[in-house]
Amino acid sequence: MTVDFKQQSNEDTKGKNIENGIPLKTALHTKTIIAIAGGKGGVGKTLVTAGMGVALAEMDKKTVAVDVDFSGANLHQALGIISPPLTLADFIFKRQKDINKLAIETSIPNLHLIAGNAGTPGIGNLKYWVKQKVFRHLRNIDADVILLDIGAGNAFNQLDYFNFADHGIIIITPEPMAIQDGYNFIKVSLFRKIYRIFSHHSELKNTIKTYFSRVDEHTPTLKDFRKTVEKAGNIAVQKFDRLLETFRPNLIVNMLEDQGDYKESLAIQIAVRDILNIDFGQIHFIRYDDKIRRAAKMMRPDLLMSMDIDAAADIRRSAKGLVFGKMESIPDAPAPLKAEKESIDSGQLDRVICSMRCSLWGNCSAQNGGLACRIPVVGYMNQK
Repeated sequence: MTVDFKQQSNEDTKGKNIENGIPLKTALHTKTIIAIAGGKGGVGKTLVTAGMGVALAEMDKKTVAVDVDFSGANLHQALGIISPPLTLADFIFKRQKDINKLAIETSIPNLHLIAGNAGTPGIGNLKYWVKQKVFRHLRNIDADVILLDIGAGNAFNQLDYFNFADHGIIIITPEPMAIQDGYNFIKVSLFRKIYRIFSHHSELKNTIKTYFSRVDEHTPTLKDFRKTVEKAGNIAVQKFDRLLETFRPNLIVNMLEDQGDYKESLAIQIAVRDILNIDFGQIHFIRYDDKIRRAAKMMRPDLLMSMDIDAAADIRRSAKGLVFGKMESIPDAPAPLKAEKESIDSGQLDRVICSMRCSLWGNCSAQNGGLACRIPVVGYMNQK
């Protein structure tokens, strides 16, 4: 399948013209917005955003990277710009009405930047109607692809930018906290979407809050929640089912060092599938390479994506996969790593993950969905 990276039409946002979580090309498509998020700080979100911007520009895609990380805006530094003359704050506070005039040229042809501003009071906690205005104008940016570098955490600001985009990418690293925070971001993003489609239904709103706030052994599942939705009628059920069908975040596992890291990180795939009843659109990985960190310290985006950096090759591969819908094989990976990938893709994972696959789900004092089972022998024996 070949996908042209273009803007979703209104029909797409209703769940039509979707295949594998990727909108298909229609005559109304003009541009695409990609949100890059991480539930935890330090997972390399900003460097991946910068690298993908360079990669897409190399593909002759007119690309604009927008820094909406209002708690720590530093995308400009990764792209070699020390002090941006204008930032997104100039548009939000009406000092500049045309958002396109905020775009700054970088040293990379086809790549522009709209910088963020972390030092402006109030910019990190915008009212929803202000965000709606920003969303409308982001669609007017003169570009083929718009990359949003979203701040860490799962506050409403981050969730709304992520859910607004045509494609959302979650970045994690092979660390338990990053994996758990990545899962939590996906869970709360889904909550935000479900909550908004039922915002005028008081009973469902209360049930949604109950489902997403409880973390004990009596936590209801999405299947349980669907039974409540059924009581609201067929239209409500159709909305709910359509949302689960079309909510397909993409995953990037960053700073991968060996096949063990790959297996640990992909545990999130099982947790998302079993607990949230959704699947990832695409899953990519980026190998650890200290050269990319050194290039970032030098503020040289050209060196950031140097041909001798393994991580740069992986970022290019990820960008190509997202643009054209083509997943490429792992280059020069040791056989064990390929074997691990095949076992994970086929659903065979020897690491037991706490999920609904366990017959003890809902009746286990050690339950912690999405993480490795705290009593793996018992968990293994009770897998359905």
